[in-house]
Amino acid sequence: MTVPTSLFTTIPEEAAQFAQGAEHLIVKSVSGRHPENPPLTFPACRVEKGVDFSGVSHSATCLQHEVRAVAHLRLTVVGTELFPCFITPPAGVLDWRFEPTEDCRWEIKEIPPELRKSALEFMAAYGLVYGALDFAITEDGEFNFLEINSKGQFGFVELQTGAPISKAIAAWLTEPRSWSPCWG
Repeated sequence: MTVPTSLFTTIPEEAAQFAQGAEHLIVKSVSGRHPENPPLTFPACRVEKGVDFSGVSHSATCLQHEVRAVAHLRLTVVGTELFPCFITPPAGVLDWRFEPTEDCRWEIKEIPPELRKSALEFMAAYGLVYGALDFAITEDGEFNFLEINSKGQFGFVELQTGAPISKAIAAWLTEPRSWSPCWG
């Protein structure tokens, strides 16, 4: 899978050096929940040139070279079942998770066979039976793997698309050894 150059750090000097090599850089929350009142996380946002990285020492920080995406893929994996949800936010939106759901287009559709194979190999390599993999899709159709949420939310995908993710989880929980990559 194509992965944008990324850095997780708490060292301000490392962050500053990493930023020097990036044309466009974003910072992402490492943990937290979707915004509530009060907010407990923040959306991915662009990093301006010359920013002071001293605050990085207070918490783990994820910096990533920005992928100029036209759409996104939330690929929910349960065992060997894949639920690919393509999300198209309004033009210019960096982080679709903070947009009203009605402002985005949500579609379940096939993914390329090589992406399916790579995702399942990734899950097996890390011994995971559930994961929410996030991809940024460029204008030329390239899928860029951004991260995996090993306990990522899936309910919003079901609500928007009708994808039977809960049913797949229930099936795995009742017969986990029958199709889990962890159990061979």
